[in-house]
Amino acid sequence: MFGFIQNFNTLSDTSYYKYTFYSLGIVVFIMSFLINHLKEKPCKNGIALIISIVHHFSIYFIYFGFLAPADKLWAFSLLVGLTVLSWILYDNYCILTVFENMLCNRNINYVFRDITFYMPKPFDKLLSSIRIYLVGFMFLVIVFRLYFYYKTKKIEIQGHRGARGNYPENSLPGFKYALDNNIDVLELDLQLTKDNEVIIYHDKTINPNICVSSGLGSGFGGNQSIKNLTLQEIKAYDCGSKQNPDFPDQIPVPNTHIPTFKELLDMIYTNYYYKNIKFNVEIKTEKELDTDQEVKQFVDEVVTIIHNYGLTNSMTIQSFDSRALKYVKQIDPYIKTSYLIEEVNIDDNVVFIAKDLGVQIISPDYSLLNKDNVLLLHKNGFEVFPWTVNDISDFKRMIEYDVDGVITDYPKVMKDFIDSN
Repeated sequence: MFGFIQNFNTLSDTSYYKYTFYSLGIVVFIMSFLINHLKEKPCKNGIALIISIVHHFSIYFIYFGFLAPADKLWAFSLLVGLTVLSWILYDNYCILTVFENMLCNRNINYVFRDITFYMPKPFDKLLSSIRIYLVGFMFLVIVFRLYFYYKTKKIEIQGHRGARGNYPENSLPGFKYALDNNIDVLELDLQLTKDNEVIIYHDKTINPNICVSSGLGSGFGGNQSIKNLTLQEIKAYDCGSKQNPDFPDQIPVPNTHIPTFKELLDMIYTNYYYKNIKFNVEIKTEKELDTDQEVKQFVDEVVTIIHNYGLTNSMTIQSFDSRALKYVKQIDPYIKTSYLIEEVNIDDNVVFIAKDLGVQIISPDYSLLNKDNVLLLHKNGFEVFPWTVNDISDFKRMIEYDVDGVITDYPKVMKDFIDSN
């Protein structure tokens, strides 16, 4: 039973489920409102009309609120709970019905003609007689779901460069592996090419340890600067044939080319449209290598893509470069940002810088964290997402520190550990 509720809560938080749930609510509202106003003598009181609209809109969500998306269950618990309380206090009448009848000078016991009124009379009569108990039971289901949702709400696991420990980093096969294993947050790196294409790649130059050229001549070997290469030139590299020497369990995928950001989003929209995918993307700029104008151009291109795909609420932009984070907030203050840090003490100075940048997340090297500085960051309103947590012992310690999530090369391993505990 517990597993079923947990799985249903997870399903209910997917974008496909939410779209279906709320779409059905709108359809029922339109049908109920139209039926009522086609059959009823119109009431000319404006307030009564507003009450009527609210009443019709609530019908579906009262009876089916127990199926609501898990992250909104608290709101539906209020709606359903207040409805049951109203029926109990007003002798099985809704307080909205009482107010509407008073404003329209109707009999106080006049029956509100919602969509159920036009169902078969025996069914409507039965539903009216048991609705307190029926919806009261549904309220208990909501409370039950809420309990397990918050009790089992887990630390967020982000697949570092997709799933670098298992598949080539920042590759479509790696991202597919993460998504197929229900890792719903993809962490990835972005670079800007010479012809202003946003690609998914970590290093500032082509890394010969993981990429090989495809016969373009000696001038196109390793260590070529990304920003000095066009997309066509970059696509000539195979970054899946060579196993990363640091990850012996990594499965090579020959002829894996460096993807563009758009290619990843298109793949997800085509094959994983039913999932509620979130992204944590890093703007890979450095003060020593990139001018202010280059950083601004880079950020402009990334934010434009985010807007074009409607991903503002699903996207976090992270960076070590404070310029990139500031430009993001200038363009779109609603995009969540994350301040990456390493080799510094996490103290009040870090808090001051982060507040000045307007970030919501601080993402440090996990080795910098302890229980006290995590508490400091939380007290100042920041979420904490350490990188790169690859050992279960380190993962357990991060859980003890109460971090909000981890970035890991082995997302499935960490998810399996969480699911088994």
